[in-house]
Amino acid sequence: MPCRPRPRQLLNVRRMAAGVCIAATLAACGSTPSRSVPWLAVQDSANDSSLTLSYALDSCQSLDRVEVAYGRAAVTVTVFAVSNDVACTGVRFVRPVDVPLRERLAGRLVRDGAHAG
Repeated sequence: MPCRPRPRQLLNVRRMAAGVCIAATLAACGSTPSRSVPWLAVQDSANDSSLTLSYALDSCQSLDRVEVAYGRAAVTVTVFAVSNDVACTGVRFVRPVDVPLRERLAGRLVRDGAHAG
């Protein structure tokens, strides 16, 4: 005779399955992917230990992070933005961000990671 689950065990399995589905849905909705955006201008500091970048975002975007990759001939800086809960107006705002460097530029070029191929 096959073993049939008791009603209480079946209810617990259903609750667990529902909890996993809800958690997966909340995780998918809560994570907004970021995308790279081109920056407009860059200026290095007097001591070569930081950069000031200018970038433009719409009102519906927020700065997520800035990543720096160091190479022999160039330092690649990528600005990432995420969508926020504000309506897009189509008006872009130019903002500055200071980027500290782990290594001095030492004559290397500064490249925009949003344009890297």
